[in-house]
Amino acid sequence: FPSHDIVWHVKESPVHLLFEIDKYGYSGWSFFKEEIIRKHDEITSIDISNAREIVSKYKEIYERTRKSKYPQKETASLIFPEKYVFFPMQVQSDPVVEFSRFSLLDVLEKLSILAKKNKTHLLIKRHPYCNSFHIEKFLNEIMSENEYVQLVDANIHDLCSKAYSVIVCNSGTGLEALIHGARVYSYGDSEWSMLSNEISQLDEFEQVFSPGTGLTEEKIKILAYLLDSYWVAYDSLERIEKRVYECIAEYDPEYGIEPKSDEQYEIFSSVIQETQSKLDNETRNLRRVCFDLEASERLVV
Repeated sequence: FPSHDIVWHVKESPVHLLFEIDKYGYSGWSFFKEEIIRKHDEITSIDISNAREIVSKYKEIYERTRKSKYPQKETASLIFPEKYVFFPMQVQSDPVVEFSRFSLLDVLEKLSILAKKNKTHLLIKRHPYCNSFHIEKFLNEIMSENEYVQLVDANIHDLCSKAYSVIVCNSGTGLEALIHGARVYSYGDSEWSMLSNEISQLDEFEQVFSPGTGLTEEKIKILAYLLDSYWVAYDSLERIEKRVYECIAEYDPEYGIEPKSDEQYEIFSSVIQETQSKLDNETRNLRRVCFDLEASERLVV
């Protein structure tokens, strides 16, 4: 996601029905961390009661609709342990995995060891698009040796709201968990990772199983600003128009070289988009192959 003065990125956000219109991109590429610095005075001046009301509004929507970015199953028969850590996994071919500080396999092994040590259940939910045989086999091996590790497929909102803590790389589920009021830990960069308890060393995963605190008032204000000002609702024409005007205001007419004709621009534009799409697909395939190779080597050992 190159940063250009004439390019902005539009993508659905981790929060259902909100969209990102971002200068740099999404997840670890996002401009939001710089936005917090740039709008520091505006964010800190937000009334804390209003900030909590904004976050509560989205929590109420989750509780009422039970919807997330991906379809959720309703498993009323699942009995949650009295105390558990929730770990929603991600697809390892996802481009945002490049912002992870650790291998998924290292994280799974570490969490499994800590779950047994602390006698606390670890509930793992696979990503709905994950069909890796190696991940399935790796998880089965862990679960066969550890009664505290369990694979579940319950509604994400139940899993987040009832968890002792939630651990993610940089999955949008982490943000949903923050909205639910859960204690969230992350080990990868994203738009919202500064709102979580960030983990930079494997030894720090011990915190996930230990008592801790939730969002500070400062972080609640940042979360409210992200939800109510930085991202835009699909049906809010006023906010969409405002965001578009902000993009136009930063347009640099001197950037780059003007094409000789509209026809030439259209030809090269389609070629660039097609090439970028192919590159993205090949990059995903390469990540998947590399991960499967790492997993297969560990399974053999």
